[in-house]
Amino acid sequence: MREQNLTDTERRAIVQDILLAFRDDKVPHGTNARLARKYKCHRHTVVRVWARYTENVVSGVADGSPESRIKGNSGRKAYDRTDLAGKIAAVSVIDRRRIARLGALHLLLKEGHLTRRTTRIKPKLTDTQKLERMQWILTFIDENTYAFEGMYAMVHIDEKWFDADVDERPYLLLPDKEPPERHCQSKRSIPKTMF
Repeated sequence: MREQNLTDTERRAIVQDILLAFRDDKVPHGTNARLARKYKCHRHTVVRVWARYTENVVSGVADGSPESRIKGNSGRKAYDRTDLAGKIAAVSVIDRRRIARLGALHLLLKEGHLTRRTTRIKPKLTDTQKLERMQWILTFIDENTYAFEGMYAMVHIDEKWFDADVDERPYLLLPDKEPPERHCQSKRSIPKTMF
């Protein structure tokens, strides 16, 4: 016996073989067992395929359609896309950042109903701060060669810092929406904790 289901072409071939063997409005004795051996399935499978074919012909389906119904009826049922998009729109954009373990959102992303965008922190500097930065940078330029000096005389301290916010933050958005803008004095002025 076979472990797999019959393919649609095998089901159609079984129906064709039964129609060729059909005599006096009935299937001859032994036909189902012979076809079961030929297609390596159980005799009851052949009977079920034929029963579905005759049932479909009686109900008016043109070709009897003996194909398998597994393809449309198995697996998790699909969500209504408009209803799901409405529920997603009800959640604030800030709370829509990760899709961990959410297969439905992954499908929406794949189908193009949702888009993933990232935002970066944009500097919000005053004119005096910009001037101070420029003066600090100019201290590293050699006045004779106008080349940038290497920072070999500086000490860099390596510690573990944890930021309260991140520079790039991903959001899941509907196609017609824009990600929220995030401003901060500077990327360096994000509150940090040292361990």
